[in-house]
Amino acid sequence: MKLTAPLRKVAQMVMPRPDDIVGRMLRAQFPKEVDFNLQRAGVNAGGLLIGTIETTAQATVQTIQFLLKRPELLLQAQKAASLDDPAQFDAFVWEVLRFVPISPYMFRQTASEYTFANGTVIPPGTNVLALTQSAMFDPRAFDHPEEFKPGRNWYRYFTFGYGAHECLGKYVGMVMIPEIVRQILLQPNLEAAADIVYDGHMPKSYAISWTA
Repeated sequence: MKLTAPLRKVAQMVMPRPDDIVGRMLRAQFPKEVDFNLQRAGVNAGGLLIGTIETTAQATVQTIQFLLKRPELLLQAQKAASLDDPAQFDAFVWEVLRFVPISPYMFRQTASEYTFANGTVIPPGTNVLALTQSAMFDPRAFDHPEEFKPGRNWYRYFTFGYGAHECLGKYVGMVMIPEIVRQILLQPNLEAAADIVYDGHMPKSYAISWTA
């Protein structure tokens, strides 16, 4: 489905024009070769807002697998999951994702000249590899980083990115990811049949079972 010129004009007259990424995308004019129709615009808008497919699945299954492989931590997490205060259990999930993050690193390209703390200067257009997991194990930011300690300072985590690249679905994910994990950990006699099966770096399947 494509917006014809008259329909586009009516939509522009009726709808407000917020200056945000979704509004800009809907107002954008693309050549027909791009084939960016209204359906694709809707899919992209939903993905920008919540991104609930691959990243949520990866965060939840990697958290569950991490805990199932560590019985002592699993018992602590299950105890926290049964409490009335969600924040105590959520802290377990964020600490797990420090050890097994969705993306331990990411490639970026500098938009302008940048000077590192040691004085090294890199010009615009430089490809850089940002090691976010390494940053979450920096002893200057995390006390005893090799220890599993729920309840650390949330500001230090890079689970949802940071700054201009922070996940647009952060506040949805902060509720959704721990709640999915919580509901599964509350099941009796929970165990995994095998490790996560990946398709590239994304989970394809993870077989678990519990007593009905």
